[in-house]
Amino acid sequence: MITSDATPPKDHARPHRAPAKTSRAIVAEADPVTRKQCAEVLSQLGFAVELRDSGIGTVVAAREAPPDLIVLGQLRDVRAPEAIGWLEANAALQATPLLVIDGAPADETVRGRTRRISRIRRPISPMKLRRLIVELFPGR
Repeated sequence: MITSDATPPKDHARPHRAPAKTSRAIVAEADPVTRKQCAEVLSQLGFAVELRDSGIGTVVAAREAPPDLIVLGQLRDVRAPEAIGWLEANAALQATPLLVIDGAPADETVRGRTRRISRIRRPISPMKLRRLIVELFPGR
């Protein structure tokens, strides 16, 4: 097709649709290997991923722009239960699923909590992580 400045090209493509909202996830994990595994799985499922190794940084980032999912593991500055308490205190995050990576069957991180918290045990299996995220977000 030849076009000139005088005649705009005709658009023969399908009608434009508004782009689908990209879901956003924060992965908070001090271990770089686990952090990378989580990021890869989430990216493959269409999430925009923000990586953190700090619980305080995660709480601040979630407060400034509430994500659709928070993955929380070992943190370099605070214990996970403390970070979970801060996240629970934020009313804007009440509907945000929290996926906790833990290492012990009786990890205190998830005991006695009322919000929507899912668990995955270490070591992380990408297949199990993918299955859990698909359960949390059907249609992915």
